[in-house]
Amino acid sequence: MRGGPVKRGLAVEDASIYDLYPTVLYLLGLPVPQDAAGKVLTDALDPGFVRLHPIRSVPTYRDLGLSPNLPGAKRDGSMNQQEIEKLKALGYIGM
Repeated sequence: MRGGPVKRGLAVEDASIYDLYPTVLYLLGLPVPQDAAGKVLTDALDPGFVRLHPIRSVPTYRDLGLSPNLPGAKRDGSMNQQEIEKLKALGYIGM
């Protein structure tokens, strides 16, 4: 991790891929869903930043029909399928 409130030169040893989602939401100023598999990597962030920006949470983003980064944007199954197909074509998801 680099930039902004990230501690310089720190190697995060116990992080999981699941921690990226809540950490990015937090850094964008969005609430973190309580049902997220990962955690916000606060140990990798400046303590002053974390103190000034407490983690906000929501129970879940499921079943809202919204994308957490686009408030009010409707999401449907066909759009999700298109995104999955793009990820497959890029090699991020196995065929």
